[in-house]
Parts: sequence; structure tokens; C-alpha cells
Amino acid sequence: MKILSYDVKVYVLKDISIAQLMQKQCELIDTCFENDITWSSWHEANQFKGYSFAGFIPVEAKKIYREGNIYSFTLRTVNEELGHLFMLILQNAHTPFLKVLTIQSKTLPQVQLTKIYTLTPCILKTDQGYWRTVMDLDTFEKRLKTNLVKKYNHITHTKIDEDFPFFSHIKFDNHKPIAVPYKNIKLLGDKITLMVEPNPSAQKLAYTALGCGLLEASSRGFGFCGYKFA
Repeated sequence: MKILSYDVKVYVLKDISIAQLMQKQCELIDTCFENDITWSSWHEANQFKGYSFAGFIPVEAKKIYREGNIYSFTLRTVNEELGHLFMLILQNAHTPFLKVLTIQSKTLPQVQLTKIYTLTPCILKTDQGYWRTVMDLDTFEKRLKTNLVKKYNHITHTKIDEDFPFFSHIKFDNHKPIAVPYKNIKLLGDKITLMVEPNPSAQKLAYTALGCGLLEASSRGFGFCGYKFA
């Protein structure tokens, strides 16, 4: 597995509130798929997408990203074909709110990870809404690991042995659920930190999370991960 990471610099054409930001970034990235039938069909399908992205840097303390300002954000993918598409199309992409100025690429190295943490809220969808109303922490932790196992197996076309400890400690970095607007509703999520075990299988899952995010809807901006290494 190889993670391609892109530093995308953008110019803001209209003010964007922090509540709108994730959606406006999605609209910008989605322009990559609009003019190709194959990619458009792939994008519309309900399937694993293999990319994730972070919010803007610098973060605006007043929660408004102002017209005329320049920001950057990180976009990652484990799909090399998709990465080539991003480099080809995104460098000239624009919407009524954002215009891409530059895009630079690098390969994310595989290092010994000690910690991964979500920079955007991670989402675990249930029929009843927020996960804490229907499951305990142990079930949440199992779902977290299972989700990454499925992503890893899909990417590598293998089946990893699931009998290993993934992390030694989990910390919730928010004191209450974080509400994020999504498709005319608000999803409740969490920002979490995981202390990653040193065994090879745990390291594989942690690296997968860097490219694909933690839990669900990573291609919509949820669960993007930062990391620390030994």
C-alpha cells in the first residue's frame, strides 16, 4: 500500500463559515469526477472511495474563512489512479467559493507510528443516530478496528489475521458530541486519539487510517488523521 498526499493551496472567492467548510471542500474535490463518465459513476456508487482530507490551515479563530484569503489543506488517497486524477484536474479546479492555486504531491512514508488522532470528527453511523445511545465503548472499539480491517483487506486484496491488539489506549478529545452538517442533517461525531501498538498488523491498520480516515464517510471529510511516530 502507498499513500499519496497532496498539499492543496486554495483562494477563497466567497466567505465560508466553519459549518460550511467541509461541504465546500467536497464540492471542490467533486469537480474532478464531473466530466468523465467512468469516474462519475465510480463517485456516485455507494462503495469504498479510498481518500480523505483535512480542514483548512491556518484555522480561523473567528470561524469564518474570508473572501480573498489563501489557505491550504491536505488530501490523501491510497488509489494511484485517483491520485493521478487529482493532480491532473484539481490543479485547475474552481467552484463559486474556492479556486485551487497550486497542488503539490508526496508519498507518505511508512514509519513506526505511536499515535494517530483525528483532525476532523469521525462518524459511526447507526440506525438510531449517535453511537453512544445504542452501544458501549467496547463495541465502538471493535467497530473501529473492524472498519479499518475491511479497508485494509479491500486495498491490499488480502485477508489480515484479526487476532492482534490494535491500540493500547483510546482518548476522546471532545467533551460532548461534535455536530457536523451533512446532506441537510447534522451528524454527531468524535475526535479521538489512539495509542498504536507496535506489532506489524497494528501498524498496517494505522497506516491505512492515514490514507482512508477512521470509521465512515472519510471521502466527505470525516475522520482525517494526524500522526506521531517513534
